[in-house]
Amino acid sequence: MNINYYGELPRESCVMAACDSKYFLEHGLAFVKSASDNGNNVHIHIINPTNEALAFCSILNGLTDKLVTYTFNDFEFPKEWSDTNIKALYASLRFLVAPLLLPHARQIMILDIDSIIMNPIPIAEYHFRMRDMGYFPREPLPGTVGWEQEGTKVAAGAIFYNHTERGDKIAMEVAQQIRGLPLEWFVDQIALNRVITSNMEKDEYINFIKFDSKFMDWEFEKGTTIWTGKGPRKYDNPTYVSEKESYNKYLDEFKKYDTIILKPRMDAMFKRGLIKRSKKIAYPVRKYWLKYCDMKAKENPNSITLEAPRWEFKPEILNWANENAKMYCPHFDKVRWGGDDRCIYYMQSVFPWKFTEDTRGILAEGAYIDTFDPNAEYTDDAFNELSKYAKEGGTKFQGTQGELAEPLQKGKSKGIPFVLVLLQTPSDVTLKYHSDVEINEFIKKIIDWTDNNEDAPHIIFKVHPLKPQELHDMYLKHDKRRLGKCRIRGVHEDPFPLKDAFPEAEAVFVINSGTGTEAMLWDLPVVAFGRADYSPAVIKGNIDDLNFTWEAVKHDDHESRKRQYRRWFDWYVNKATVDVGKEDFIT
Repeated sequence: MNINYYGELPRESCVMAACDSKYFLEHGLAFVKSASDNGNNVHIHIINPTNEALAFCSILNGLTDKLVTYTFNDFEFPKEWSDTNIKALYASLRFLVAPLLLPHARQIMILDIDSIIMNPIPIAEYHFRMRDMGYFPREPLPGTVGWEQEGTKVAAGAIFYNHTERGDKIAMEVAQQIRGLPLEWFVDQIALNRVITSNMEKDEYINFIKFDSKFMDWEFEKGTTIWTGKGPRKYDNPTYVSEKESYNKYLDEFKKYDTIILKPRMDAMFKRGLIKRSKKIAYPVRKYWLKYCDMKAKENPNSITLEAPRWEFKPEILNWANENAKMYCPHFDKVRWGGDDRCIYYMQSVFPWKFTEDTRGILAEGAYIDTFDPNAEYTDDAFNELSKYAKEGGTKFQGTQGELAEPLQKGKSKGIPFVLVLLQTPSDVTLKYHSDVEINEFIKKIIDWTDNNEDAPHIIFKVHPLKPQELHDMYLKHDKRRLGKCRIRGVHEDPFPLKDAFPEAEAVFVINSGTGTEAMLWDLPVVAFGRADYSPAVIKGNIDDLNFTWEAVKHDDHESRKRQYRRWFDWYVNKATVDVGKEDFIT
């Protein structure tokens, strides 16, 4: 099988196991906590993770002191596979994944997920670091022959790999052997035995550690480093069962918290992928997410913060919480994520120090939008403060803004005003869920409009600073006459500063980008073609009738629109958002 895996690579020596969701939920707590309590980092690989398993990953991260990392893979079992084939894959999975993890972890102790670590395993110390591999040799089970006899010569419950030339070679050979052998019970142990035997014969310099029953046992003797729950012993041996159940107290403690704060990892992408932990924040603007979570923790003393990649969070976390606990959920909405009434959805606004909190969702789906009163009394204070910020160069992605020596070459200052079209990333959830207009369609129809209508205004597209090349290529696909027209109706490759573009623009077109909110601060006519939380304050666009839309812009009551902008910002700043504290412009 090909392992197209995702999750987080380990970065330090660790104990490691692999399993399905069922075994992880059943044995993961004792495995992870016992390892962490004894000073070992942990890595677990889960095949076909369920939402419940992913939720439990986040909970275990919040209950441990040592580093816990997870990788995952999705795999559809062939119809012709038997139960034995599936069980053999589960048993072998850790050895298929280990070669991919070893260069990152450097030392890995591979165990069964039903193991309980009773004493520290010093795999990063000299005694282990000087070895290429460790294994548990044993006599074949009495009365066995053939495949089963060969498969019982090595106990697979404790295998050590070191990131040396020979250690890497052995790890890779074991994985290759498993792929080449029949997927039957004992396949992992046969692969181990054959690779170990072959390397011993070929390379006299290989340095092995041989484990014995004092290191790992299934009789659960005091003083043993690892207890492994072989067969029915994991269910009917009172010593093992009692030790395993002792870890349930941590879940009882979890139920005592009345607030759960889901804190997305700031070094990781928000969407599912493969990452390695870093001390760097992926985008400087994300530091405000940390401030928000810290603020919520201070406001809620009886709270626990669970930190994980955002995509890993699942509403099933509440299955382990008390029925009255509330949970702060980042960048999600109730309809698609599936949280219940205990969830509070929080989202960073285009002004990065301000967050919305909502019981229904984010942006256009937020219940907070219903509280905007288009006839309410207001002051100009909020508008003026944010307008000053914007006109001094403040913007959400300040660190990604370039410079343009001759700003746009066309504009009001040269008598040729243009409409600035702000493009969003194709993967933007706001675009995906809150608009019937796709970015590709948006670009094409605006280009067609300008090509076929002499009365159409000049258009300049601005790519999103996080996806400039992808959007630029999408633009070029539709613009067959780009040469010589780039500065009149075209796209700028450079992520030029908005503060240079807005004063030159006659109007701004967006689907539902948060940048539309920034354009309001320049008192520009803003046309939104999708749904946004600022929709009540701007002009509604019709992508299928751009002539009508442009007429709406030209005949809009500008003074009335300006008053509505100020009313909207007064509401947005003072009622709709939470302020975590503005810092200097992000660089």
